[in-house]
Amino acid sequence: GSIFTVRLPAMIDAPRPAVEPSSPPAGLPRKRILVVEDNNDNREMMRILLETSGHEVHDTGDGVSGVELAVQLEPDTVLIDIGLPGIDGYEVARQIRSKLRDRSRLIALSGYGQQKDRERAFDAGFDDHLLKPVDPTRGNRRLFYDVNNRGNKLALGAFNNHGGNQPASAADAGNGFL
Repeated sequence: GSIFTVRLPAMIDAPRPAVEPSSPPAGLPRKRILVVEDNNDNREMMRILLETSGHEVHDTGDGVSGVELAVQLEPDTVLIDIGLPGIDGYEVARQIRSKLRDRSRLIALSGYGQQKDRERAFDAGFDDHLLKPVDPTRGNRRLFYDVNNRGNKLALGAFNNHGGNQPASAADAGNGFL
């Protein structure tokens, strides 16, 4: 029966370190990306990963402000969590689609990966559906998939339901997200 006590200093409201953007992968353009995610840690992680990949990133934690920012910014890509407070990600996608049509690529971020979940996302106007947690090591390719090719849905999730790093289908092989 040993007892150990560890005391670590807390950094309350510590300033966020400046992120030095790098260039996007060779041959890929810098994108304007909006992240709509209510979980602060997930939102911050996505912001940092995308900024360090050279993208311009904006973020918000709820659906209503997500729609407002999307209309204001007209981003290339909008990453939308399905389980948002207030209006859910499906409604966010419908509202953005009604205002911006196909000018932005909408990617659903979801913890639900059944076929019916993907179909519901596509029916709401999403171009892509990614299963959380998204694997950041698989590259930026998902962000550069043709926005105007909505009929060819590639993405089924970067992780399978068992936590393995396997594509959800053969069509998904090699297509990363972050």
